[in-house]
Amino acid sequence: MSIQNSSSLNILLKKPVPLTFNQIARACVLFIDMQNFTEFAHNRTDRAILHALHYCYSLFDSIIKEVGARPIKYNGDACIILLETNNNCTASTIENSLFLYDLLSKAFGELCCLYNIQSALRGGLAFGPVLSGKIGSETSHFDIWGHTVNLAARLEQRAQPNTLLMNEACYKHMLNPNLCKAITLELKGFVQQQIYEYHKRTT
Repeated sequence: MSIQNSSSLNILLKKPVPLTFNQIARACVLFIDMQNFTEFAHNRTDRAILHALHYCYSLFDSIIKEVGARPIKYNGDACIILLETNNNCTASTIENSLFLYDLLSKAFGELCCLYNIQSALRGGLAFGPVLSGKIGSETSHFDIWGHTVNLAARLEQRAQPNTLLMNEACYKHMLNPNLCKAITLELKGFVQQQIYEYHKRTT
């Protein structure tokens, strides 16, 4: 049966599911990823991996909540976090994002010592407008979309362990821009642009 003739499609066309979303004008999107997760998963059972991830992300949840951010989703060895700008205080949002990355990196390093593995977090941070809401009718869940989200994902993919890459919009609002080094990168799906490399601060 072709999709054009399916009853589900006919019902959807006659009565489309309403789409509800919000536009956040100023927000930071933080992508983080665990280095060498494949090596960690090697020779471990699915149950052991699940327990380790649950413990790790439960710890992350408590840290993210303390900073006033929102975890959007955990996807295997990766995490997406949203930090909204309140009272147009962009610099505070950027600093909170970097502080959060430092806290998560430190906590993850302690977990790595506990499990006796060699790993570290890398991150991508982008500042800009974001769409948020739910899509779908049966398995919908809160999510975020847009250029800013895609850019944060591409930045994370190019970052080195214990390093975060950010876009120029983040860098311009940093209280201490000397913590970053400017580099030029061509990211997939984006034009060549100036990117800023931030290294995890030790506490």
